[in-house]
Amino acid sequence: MRKEMQIIFIFWVITLSAEKKVVFLVSPPRSLSTAFLRMMDNRGDFNVFNEPSIYIYIKNLAEKDKKYENGLSWYYDDAPQSHEEVQEQILESAKTDNTFVKEMGFSIINYHCNNMEMMKKENVYFVFLIRNIHHTFLSEYKRLQVDYLIEEVYDYKALYNFYNFIKEHGKNIPYVIQAEDLYQNTKTSIQGFCNHIGIKYL
Repeated sequence: MRKEMQIIFIFWVITLSAEKKVVFLVSPPRSLSTAFLRMMDNRGDFNVFNEPSIYIYIKNLAEKDKKYENGLSWYYDDAPQSHEEVQEQILESAKTDNTFVKEMGFSIINYHCNNMEMMKKENVYFVFLIRNIHHTFLSEYKRLQVDYLIEEVYDYKALYNFYNFIKEHGKNIPYVIQAEDLYQNTKTSIQGFCNHIGIKYL
């Protein structure tokens, strides 16, 4: 009986100390990524980070051109100031909880391509959410509240190259979800996602 208790205790310690899953959802804007984030938040078994790298991206733009400074006022004073700080927060979260990170592709591609530590971890998954670009542009046109649009925001080629980069260098094969499937074949789409990540479909 004592030996059985030792085995159970060892299993408990290993389970407790193991890093939890980290899921990056990467997409262009206006691709239903916020809807996906709300779904993950409502599961109740993931810590959720909503675009933690966007402030850093806008701050870098504002340093080069003052017209972007207004965008900085959209964020709280405690917003992460560097990609390293974002990564530190995510890894700290993953010590105890499954973690979901919604990011815009344009704000993280360069960092992850130059710092591959995250994508090489066994517990880290990259998921790409792609929407028909015609639908994306219509949505952007209806909501656009600034007098500029940065070309790289909708650089699908860069996003495709990032997908291939993770496919080549990452520990786990990246997963692709078509945004239209989320509302046309919701259950099948989410079941496929859950199976790939290795989480329960709720």
